[in-house]
Amino acid sequence: MSNIIATVSGIDGIFYVKSPDGSLHELSNGDTIHKGDIVLGGDTNSASDSIILLMQDGTDIVLNANDKQLFDNSLASNEFSIDETITQNETIKDAINQTDIFSEADKVIISDDIETASGDEAQSTTSSNSSFAQEFEKISDDNIAVAAQLRDVNSKTILSSDTQNIENEDTTAAQTAVTQANTAAQTAIDAAVASETITDNAVATQSINVTNLTEALESVTTIAQDAATQAQTSATLANENPTPENIAAAETAAIAAQDAATAVTNAVTTLSGALVNLQAVADAANESVDTTAAQTAVTQANTAAQTAIDAAVASETITEALHDEEHHEEHGEEHGEEHHEEHGEEHGEEHGEEHDEEDDEEHDEDDNHVLLISGDENIDLSALDKDADDIETIKLGEGEQHITNISLEDVIELTENENILRIEGDEDDTISLNVNEDEWQLGDFKTDSETGVTYQEVTGTVEDQTVTLEINTDIQIDQN
Repeated sequence: MSNIIATVSGIDGIFYVKSPDGSLHELSNGDTIHKGDIVLGGDTNSASDSIILLMQDGTDIVLNANDKQLFDNSLASNEFSIDETITQNETIKDAINQTDIFSEADKVIISDDIETASGDEAQSTTSSNSSFAQEFEKISDDNIAVAAQLRDVNSKTILSSDTQNIENEDTTAAQTAVTQANTAAQTAIDAAVASETITDNAVATQSINVTNLTEALESVTTIAQDAATQAQTSATLANENPTPENIAAAETAAIAAQDAATAVTNAVTTLSGALVNLQAVADAANESVDTTAAQTAVTQANTAAQTAIDAAVASETITEALHDEEHHEEHGEEHGEEHHEEHGEEHGEEHGEEHDEEDDEEHDEDDNHVLLISGDENIDLSALDKDADDIETIKLGEGEQHITNISLEDVIELTENENILRIEGDEDDTISLNVNEDEWQLGDFKTDSETGVTYQEVTGTVEDQTVTLEINTDIQIDQN
């Protein structure tokens, strides 16, 4: 006969099975019951709780509430034949002793004088403290199955202390700990998922931002390249054919190239910052990002910006030279003709030494007086003020000029008490000044809002009059 005696086919409540080795576990639907197992209800079961056990022969055994039942070979069928009844001395002893659920004090001691199934009276001796011995003495000669009688023994007397401790133990703290652990685990999972979602979204957002900025940078790079080409072309045309229109077009193209270079530089700065942000969020999300296109755009943009700047500078150099030539042609020839007509001598190195300086005096469109001096000369301003008056600007033209002996009184004389004299020139020109507390003091820098030219202010005071020189910063100032 198989060791499996029954199978749990229905359960409502808590029921346990205790194996012959003393182990105990809770039953569920489908669990199997083996030879020697004890099925018992939990202490917390109500009267309506029950378990249904399907026997091997197809019949059911139902236990209610706190019932207990030993399962052995005697439960293999619902009816027991004479052959299945334990009537032999050794058979009874074997049936009792092979089951370890009885304590030593409860085991039956059967003498060898027990009669067989013939019904004759038999003598037996039992342990004085054995409840099971008393039970066997009541067995009559009507062939009641000893195994069936054993089946009805109250199994409460065989529950071990371990089983009772398990049933009565308070598991509230353990259940609470399990609940809290499950909650904490779920919270950690939720936080991890949320964090991953956030970082993934951040990577996606920054990637889109980098893509958009890369496209914008590529656009301004193209504009800068075109502006550089236009500046180069316009400057070349103006140099070959220096008409006012061509010069103006070259100047406009140079400004456009410079503006385009500035726009490219700003776009590169913005994209570089976005790339740093993208890499940071990608590292946080443990992801890799491809920034090759953006890096290529930055490299090309830097090249285009530098090309545009170089083209703008070259164009400005050409147009400035053309302006100087135009200026010299308009004013230098005019002065040469005036000198020839009035004095019969050429305008040259003797200018300022042998001719009256009034021949160098001219008026601009606003009727402001400008004194133009050209050629390599040392100029004594105290000698000029004897013949020139109402001068607002001294313009040092082509060549190297060196102005000396500028006194406060000279400026007052030249400007006819306006007391402000502007001096234009370049890096080839020099002015010597007696800079001390009694005469000239260096002041602030000022920029003309119309021309954008910056001047060094030098001031002094004489007889309660303040005198000011505005010296182009390209001119070198020698302080005595």
